[in-house]
Amino acid sequence: MSAHADNGRAFRALHEGAGAFIMPNPWGIGTARLLENPEFSDVFSLKKIFQAFDEKARVLDLVSRYLDSRGTSVVLGSEDDRSVDPRLSAVLTSYGTGETLTGMLGVIGPARREYTRVIPVVDLLGRAVSERLDRREERLRQEGSE
Repeated sequence: MSAHADNGRAFRALHEGAGAFIMPNPWGIGTARLLENPEFSDVFSLKKIFQAFDEKARVLDLVSRYLDSRGTSVVLGSEDDRSVDPRLSAVLTSYGTGETLTGMLGVIGPARREYTRVIPVVDLLGRAVSERLDRREERLRQEGSE
């Protein structure tokens, strides 16, 4: 069994079942912005995209494929044969403590966007979460040694 497959299973276990660690509707905040793009003006396309978002397994599949990636990844729907829609893209980054990747966060939206603004924000947020986890681990180690 590969480390990637093991990481994928562990990630899915965190995000499935009771008490799953996934926001119920993380894309709801940007729905109106998605509608502003001309390539999403027809209702059929939007219905297809929102149905895919409702299938958490598809979102988990996308994220778990990039779990082993260090740093920030840009996934263009037009370059991904399992993509929901070629007009979408994802900017993803991993976070964790030390060398251990704990999870991923990112933004899914139109492929036509200002990547120069999105990538640094996602990267910064990933680093901030990692730093917070590192501080927590250090505090727990210090408390354990007292």
